Amino acid sequence: MNISIIDAIPAHAYALAPRLRDTDLRELEATSGRDPRTILLDAIGISTHCWAAVRDGDVDVLFGAAPLVDGLGSAWLLASPDIYRYPKQFLKYSREYVAKMHEDYPVLTNFVDDRNTPSHGWLKKLGFFTGIHVPEYGIGKLPFTQYTSMGA
Repeated sequence: MNISIIDAIPAHAYALAPRLRDTDLRELEATSGRDPRTILLDAIGISTHCWAAVRDGDVDVLFGAAPLVDGLGSAWLLASPDIYRYPKQFLKYSREYVAKMHEDYPVLTNFVDDRNTPSHGWLKKLGFFTGIHVPEYGIGKLPFTQYTSMGA
């Protein structure tokens, strides 16, 4: 299995959108209800850091950070179920790339759908801590939890 982390381009959004995990699709529906491909293209466009995890030519993950306010970045990740084929390797990459995001953003944060248990676990393994709980977040008015990481 050959896995590369490369700079994301719009073609990666087109490749990943139809393959997103159900948990990510539900989260996107709850936050905005917009088309996943459009959300991925927008994320690539506004992010100062944006990468694709490509396995044997298939885009499995897009992730990055977008600016919120000075020193505060919105970390994000959307993935296909194939990410579960190499969890230890991707966790190692994730730690490295979160550190890269922290070079520009001392604080990284985002809100995660409470139903998205894989993302909750991944963020905790990366050292993110839970913040506020919002019982009615986004257009779906579903419970979400904030996660935050402070750079070293």
